Parts: sequence; structure tokens; C-alpha cells
Amino acid sequence: MIVVGGLVPPKVKVVKQGFSVRVRGNSENVSYGLVLQNLSPNGNALNVSALVNFVLPDNHLIGSASSQVPIINAGAIYFLGGEIGFQGTPSIQRLEVVITPGGRARSAKNFQPALDNVHLVPDLFDPAWLGSVEGDLINIHPTLALANSSMSCVIFDAQGNVLGGGTGGGNFKLLPGTRSFFKMSSGFDPIPFTKAASVSISIIPSYEQPAAP
Repeated sequence: MIVVGGLVPPKVKVVKQGFSVRVRGNSENVSYGLVLQNLSPNGNALNVSALVNFVLPDNHLIGSASSQVPIINAGAIYFLGGEIGFQGTPSIQRLEVVITPGGRARSAKNFQPALDNVHLVPDLFDPAWLGSVEGDLINIHPTLALANSSMSCVIFDAQGNVLGGGTGGGNFKLLPGTRSFFKMSSGFDPIPFTKAASVSISIIPSYEQPAAP
């Protein structure tokens, strides 16, 4: 039973997932991406733990990666990307994902930085592979300075399938209405540049009072 006006406990669902593999000699790197959605209409999910298992054809695990997302707002989607390396060249068949919210809080109005001119950039030394995601980060908060931005993203192909993902951040302190360049460059190495068609980015910002003039 849902009490009208009551807090609906957060439930985080994996909407999409996918990965790309790049073999280099006797090792390989795997870029993975998850599209997560908080199904609660009014409850933020706090300290969300994401455990990603890498499963072989015989259903055994070859490795695991874990991440923690500080907050996924009520009804919101979070794009989680990462990378893991393996010795040897295991045949990874699928991902097995376990999502565990660590806490909850009633949703409240929050400001997200804006993005502009977001584009995919090939690797400088090997253009066949994705090197970075770059663009403009804009502080649209009316009064507070943007102190830090933790950024995570998922890369999609032209059909909307997940190819992988990565992370980065914006560490410039931005006054309201100002912008800075950002570059995300961690996790993209295994993604073929010609297959990468689009990117979706999530930002967890922190704000502070601007310094007095």
C-alpha cells in the first residue's frame, strides 16, 4: 500500500547495459556502460552501489568491478561508465549487474550544470578508437559557484545499443552564468570510434558560496 504523500522507497533499475573489448597482446581492456533509473517518484536513492560481474560462456566469473553513485534523484536516469583490464584474453559473454541503494531521502529541487558542444574525439595516437568526450560545462545556478563536477557517461552506437562508458570531471570553480571546457578521457580506450554515435552524460555537482569581491 502506498500512502498518499508518503515517501516511495527508491528502486534502481538497469534499463540498458553493454560493453566493448579491446585485445592488446596478452591482455584486454573492457569498457562497460549502465543506464540506471530510479523508479521512485519522490525518493532520491543515496550511495547507490553498482557491482558489475563479467561472465564467461560457462557462466563462471572472470572479474568484478564496483562503483558507488552518491545520488540518483527521484525519477532520474544515471549514466554509469567504467573500465576494467584482464590478463589474457577471456571470452566475456555478458554482464551481471547488482544494484543496491544505500539510503534514501525525499526529493527536493536541485540544479544541474548545463552542457554544450558535446562531441566525441578519436584517440590522438590511434584514431580507430575513442579517445575522449569533450565539451562546455556551464553553471546555471542563479547564486552559487560550481565548485566541482563528477561526470560519468555512456556511449551508444547508431541503434542505441550501449558500447561502454567512462568518467571524468570538471574542477574549475565556475561563478553563476560562466562556463569552462571539460574533457572526459577515462574508460573509452576499448570503444571503436567508428561505432560510437552518441553520448549521454550524468553530472553530480557540488556548489559553494562565491568568494566575496
